[in-house]
Amino acid sequence: MPTPRTWLPRIYEIIEILKSSSAQEYDRASIEKLFELQRRAALLLMKQVGTVRKQVHSVVPRLVLLAWVQKIEATEAQDLVRRQRISEQIDQDMAERRAAQAALQEAGKKTIEFPLTREILEASLTSLPPDVHVTPGCITINFDPDDPIQACQLLYALGLAIANDYDSFAAAMKPKHPAVA
Repeated sequence: MPTPRTWLPRIYEIIEILKSSSAQEYDRASIEKLFELQRRAALLLMKQVGTVRKQVHSVVPRLVLLAWVQKIEATEAQDLVRRQRISEQIDQDMAERRAAQAALQEAGKKTIEFPLTREILEASLTSLPPDVHVTPGCITINFDPDDPIQACQLLYALGLAIANDYDSFAAAMKPKHPAVA
Protein backbone atom coordinates (compact mmCIF):
# COMPACT_ATOMS: atom_id res chain seq x y z
CA MET A 1 0.00 0.00 0.00
CA PRO A 2 1.47 3.37 -0.97
CA THR A 3 2.26 5.97 1.66
CA PRO A 4 -0.68 8.37 2.05
CA ARG A 5 0.08 11.85 0.79
CA THR A 6 -0.97 13.86 3.84
CA TRP A 7 0.38 16.98 2.16
CA LEU A 8 -1.93 16.70 -0.87
CA PRO A 9 -4.42 19.31 0.42
CA ARG A 10 -1.50 21.79 0.45
CA ILE A 11 -0.16 20.84 -2.98
CA TYR A 12 -0.80 24.22 -4.62
CA GLU A 13 0.97 26.02 -1.79
CA ILE A 14 3.94 23.63 -2.11
CA ILE A 15 4.10 24.19 -5.88
CA GLU A 16 4.17 27.97 -5.41
CA ILE A 17 6.92 27.71 -2.79
CA LEU A 18 9.01 25.49 -5.07
CA LYS A 19 8.50 27.83 -8.04
CA SER A 20 9.54 30.92 -6.11
CA SER A 21 12.36 29.35 -4.10
CA SER A 22 15.96 30.37 -4.70
CA ALA A 23 17.23 27.06 -3.28
CA GLN A 24 18.62 24.73 -5.92
CA GLU A 25 18.22 21.60 -3.82
CA TYR A 26 16.35 20.32 -0.77
CA ASP A 27 17.73 18.07 1.92
CA ARG A 28 15.72 15.84 4.25
CA ALA A 29 15.16 18.53 6.86
CA SER A 30 13.85 21.02 4.31
CA ILE A 31 11.57 18.32 2.80
CA GLU A 32 10.23 17.63 6.30
CA LYS A 33 9.45 21.31 6.79
CA LEU A 34 8.01 21.99 3.31
CA PHE A 35 5.76 18.92 3.21
CA GLU A 36 5.14 18.85 6.99
CA LEU A 37 6.37 15.27 7.25
CA GLN A 38 8.19 13.15 9.80
CA ARG A 39 11.74 11.99 9.09
CA ARG A 40 10.83 8.56 7.65
CA ALA A 41 8.10 9.95 5.39
CA ALA A 42 10.48 12.65 4.12
CA LEU A 43 13.09 10.01 3.28
CA LEU A 44 10.47 7.93 1.44
CA LEU A 45 9.36 10.98 -0.53
CA MET A 46 12.97 11.78 -1.46
CA LYS A 47 13.46 8.19 -2.61
CA GLN A 48 10.33 8.43 -4.81
CA VAL A 49 11.52 11.69 -6.36
CA GLY A 50 15.12 10.59 -6.84
CA THR A 51 18.04 11.80 -4.79
CA VAL A 52 21.48 13.06 -5.66
CA ARG A 53 24.44 12.38 -3.38
CA LYS A 54 25.90 15.64 -2.01
CA GLN A 55 28.98 15.03 0.15
CA VAL A 56 27.71 12.89 3.07
CA HIS A 57 23.96 13.27 2.58
CA SER A 58 21.35 13.08 -0.18
CA VAL A 59 19.45 15.98 -1.69
CA VAL A 60 16.69 16.45 -4.22
CA PRO A 61 17.15 19.06 -6.97
CA ARG A 62 14.41 21.73 -6.71
CA LEU A 63 13.37 21.48 -10.37
CA VAL A 64 13.14 17.68 -10.18
CA LEU A 65 11.05 17.98 -7.00
CA LEU A 66 8.83 20.62 -8.62
CA ALA A 67 8.25 18.42 -11.68
CA TRP A 68 7.40 15.47 -9.43
CA VAL A 69 4.92 17.49 -7.35
CA GLN A 70 3.32 18.88 -10.52
CA LYS A 71 2.94 15.32 -11.82
CA ILE A 72 1.21 14.34 -8.56
CA GLU A 73 -1.01 17.42 -8.90
CA ALA A 74 -1.97 16.39 -12.43
CA THR A 75 -2.85 12.84 -11.41
CA GLU A 76 -4.02 12.88 -7.80
CA ALA A 77 -5.05 16.41 -6.86
CA GLN A 78 -8.11 16.45 -9.14
CA ASP A 79 -9.44 13.37 -7.36
CA LEU A 80 -8.84 15.09 -4.02
CA VAL A 81 -10.71 18.19 -5.22
CA ARG A 82 -13.58 16.01 -6.43
CA ARG A 83 -13.74 14.17 -3.08
CA GLN A 84 -13.64 17.46 -1.18
CA ARG A 85 -16.44 18.88 -3.36
CA ILE A 86 -18.60 15.80 -2.74
CA SER A 87 -17.86 15.95 0.98
CA GLU A 88 -18.82 19.63 1.10
CA GLN A 89 -22.06 18.87 -0.78
CA ILE A 90 -22.91 16.10 1.69
CA ASP A 91 -22.17 18.43 4.60
CA GLN A 92 -24.39 21.10 3.06
CA ASP A 93 -27.21 18.62 2.39
CA MET A 94 -27.01 17.29 5.95
CA ALA A 95 -27.04 20.83 7.38
CA GLU A 96 -30.09 21.69 5.27
CA ARG A 97 -31.82 18.51 6.41
CA ARG A 98 -31.08 19.26 10.07
CA ALA A 99 -32.32 22.84 9.63
CA ALA A 100 -35.54 21.60 8.01
CA GLN A 101 -36.07 19.11 10.85
CA ALA A 102 -35.41 21.83 13.44
CA ALA A 103 -37.93 24.11 11.71
CA LEU A 104 -40.53 21.33 11.76
CA GLN A 105 -39.88 20.67 15.43
CA GLU A 106 -40.14 24.38 16.25
CA ALA A 107 -43.48 24.43 14.46
CA GLY A 108 -44.57 21.52 16.66
CA LYS A 109 -44.55 18.99 13.82
CA LYS A 110 -43.11 15.56 14.43
CA THR A 111 -40.51 14.17 12.05
CA ILE A 112 -40.10 10.46 11.61
CA GLU A 113 -37.14 8.40 10.58
CA PHE A 114 -36.89 4.81 9.48
CA PRO A 115 -34.10 2.78 7.93
CA LEU A 116 -33.88 2.67 4.16
CA THR A 117 -32.90 -0.84 3.24
CA ARG A 118 -31.51 -1.86 -0.13
CA GLU A 119 -34.85 -3.58 -0.82
CA ILE A 120 -36.73 -0.32 -0.34
CA LEU A 121 -34.28 1.73 -2.43
CA GLU A 122 -34.36 -0.79 -5.28
CA ALA A 123 -38.11 -1.48 -5.03
CA SER A 124 -40.16 -2.34 -8.10
CA LEU A 125 -43.85 -3.17 -8.35
CA THR A 126 -43.09 -6.88 -8.25
CA SER A 127 -40.89 -6.57 -5.16
CA LEU A 128 -43.39 -4.60 -3.05
CA PRO A 129 -44.56 -6.24 0.17
CA PRO A 130 -47.89 -8.11 0.02
CA ASP A 131 -49.48 -5.29 2.04
CA VAL A 132 -49.31 -3.05 -1.05
CA HIS A 133 -51.85 -3.80 -3.79
CA VAL A 134 -51.80 -1.99 -7.12
CA THR A 135 -54.72 -2.51 -9.47
CA PRO A 136 -56.12 -0.32 -12.25
CA GLY A 137 -57.35 2.88 -10.64
CA CYS A 138 -56.72 1.67 -7.09
CA ILE A 139 -53.79 1.45 -4.68
CA THR A 140 -54.42 -0.26 -1.34
CA ILE A 141 -51.98 -0.29 1.56
CA ASN A 142 -52.74 -2.45 4.58
CA PHE A 143 -50.90 -1.58 7.79
CA ASP A 144 -51.22 -1.99 11.52
CA PRO A 145 -53.25 1.01 12.78
CA ASP A 146 -51.06 1.07 15.89
CA ASP A 147 -47.93 1.48 13.71
CA PRO A 148 -48.29 4.56 11.48
CA ILE A 149 -44.55 4.47 10.71
CA GLN A 150 -45.21 1.18 8.90
CA ALA A 151 -47.66 3.08 6.67
CA CYS A 152 -44.97 5.67 5.94
CA GLN A 153 -42.47 2.93 5.04
CA LEU A 154 -44.94 1.23 2.72
CA LEU A 155 -45.88 4.52 1.02
CA TYR A 156 -42.21 5.39 0.61
CA ALA A 157 -41.49 1.97 -0.89
CA LEU A 158 -44.43 2.40 -3.25
CA GLY A 159 -43.18 5.83 -4.35
CA LEU A 160 -39.69 4.47 -5.02
CA ALA A 161 -41.12 1.44 -6.86
CA ILE A 162 -43.10 3.75 -9.14
CA ALA A 163 -40.06 5.98 -9.73
CA ASN A 164 -37.77 2.97 -10.34
CA ASP A 165 -40.18 1.15 -12.67
CA TYR A 166 -42.70 3.64 -14.04
CA ASP A 167 -43.46 1.61 -17.18
CA SER A 168 -44.65 -1.35 -15.10
CA PHE A 169 -46.77 0.99 -12.97
CA ALA A 170 -48.35 2.59 -16.05
CA ALA A 171 -49.06 -0.86 -17.47
CA ALA A 172 -50.63 -1.98 -14.16
CA MET A 173 -52.98 1.02 -14.26
CA LYS A 174 -54.48 -0.05 -17.58
CA PRO A 175 -57.67 -2.14 -17.27
CA LYS A 176 -57.18 -5.80 -18.15
CA HIS A 177 -60.40 -5.92 -20.15
CA PRO A 178 -61.47 -3.00 -22.30
CA ALA A 179 -64.79 -1.52 -21.30
CA VAL A 180 -67.71 -2.54 -23.50
CA ALA A 181 -69.56 0.43 -25.00
